[in-house]
Amino acid sequence: MAILKNGLFGAVSGRLGNTVIYKRDNKMVVRMAGKRQAPPTEKELANRHAFAVLKGFLKAMKLFINIGFAAEAKSAGMYPMNMAFSVNRKHALRGVYPDIEVDYARVLLSFGSLRGLDNPAVVLEGNVLGFTWETDVSLGWPFAIDQVMVLAYFPDMVVQEGSGLQKAYFYLNAALRKTGHTSLTLPDGVAGERMEVYVAVVSDDRRSASMSQYLGALNC
Repeated sequence: MAILKNGLFGAVSGRLGNTVIYKRDNKMVVRMAGKRQAPPTEKELANRHAFAVLKGFLKAMKLFINIGFAAEAKSAGMYPMNMAFSVNRKHALRGVYPDIEVDYARVLLSFGSLRGLDNPAVVLEGNVLGFTWETDVSLGWPFAIDQVMVLAYFPDMVVQEGSGLQKAYFYLNAALRKTGHTSLTLPDGVAGERMEVYVAVVSDDRRSASMSQYLGALNC
């Protein structure tokens, strides 16, 4: 323990790295922070496990989220991934520790008040995902040129480093809203895996986004 009569730390108090600084008997005291001896509680273990499950899921589509959450996160003074984690931590996990898992139907990969797609659907033909949605001829500029983003996530696929495979495949500017259709070509050997499919819409200037829409699971 070190006792400082004057200001190496001045009026600083509290924790600083691995040290704790406080005043006692008119002297500044610096000591090493104590290490917790008690084992983590079940609640703490559950929180850690939930964090790991959600982190492992969201990191696969970070680029998608960085666009889908950009506008709302900026207005809230947050980073897109942090906001996505906060939103999905509350709504998109299910089960009781140690059996916590992602509820794919409740996941949000984009967030905002922009109008979503009307009756979107997806079909798999060979290794191509074909997306369709209804178009509204009365929907004028700028909504007609909103950008459609599409994504397929593969929960069961084991990705080895250097394999070139990914847990998620997506297009960030797959089509304009007014076109009513687009596609996502998957790599060879991937199309037979179980996949969870999503679409989202962002404005052409990227200043607003829709809530992502879940199109269901394929190859279940």
